[in-house]
Amino acid sequence: LSFYRDIMPDAYYPDDAAYMLGLKRSEDLNTFFLDLQQLVDEGKLEKLDSGYYKAVAHNSYVEGIYKESRDQFGFVIQLEGEDVFIAPEDRNTAMNNDKVRVHLMKGMRKGPFGGRKGHPSGTIVAILERANTDIVGTFDLQKKCAFVMPDDERLHTDIYVDLKQTMGARSGAKVRVHITKWPEENRLPEGQIEEILGYKGDVGL
Repeated sequence: LSFYRDIMPDAYYPDDAAYMLGLKRSEDLNTFFLDLQQLVDEGKLEKLDSGYYKAVAHNSYVEGIYKESRDQFGFVIQLEGEDVFIAPEDRNTAMNNDKVRVHLMKGMRKGPFGGRKGHPSGTIVAILERANTDIVGTFDLQKKCAFVMPDDERLHTDIYVDLKQTMGARSGAKVRVHITKWPEENRLPEGQIEEILGYKGDVGL
């Protein structure tokens, strides 16, 4: 890390950095590349599209709880500091109430509510802690698979359910689904039905 901080704001290719540091043994190189990835995960280094790495300023990343709106934009709420506006395309599979790390963008953004004061904006780069392990929603049975549509309007992602994990639920059932695999880019979260709560018209549903 100190090597990259010493050359800020310049970036360096990792093989060249290893050469400059005098790393030649395979075990030293393996450790070096593992350390690079860990520093990226911690938000201390940034990997550029070119394959170069650069140190990031201490104030370039913040952490907080992601709060999504019914309109799919959201805000990351920090323990201290301003709320950070997150556009729908910048949430990186984050779901409402997840703890996340955000890369701050330059400038302020007014956000969807207007007003004179803007909000800092950012891109979610890491999900630190998932919040929605169990979700209540409406079950939709199809020919080859099934889905659960969350009741919470701030959860905009349907949950995929394999037909072997449905507990025999019928379409329209209100169910509790347990998440077994978190969403990835262009891929829905997956889950299994843990409880059938009832059907429309059931007393007390």
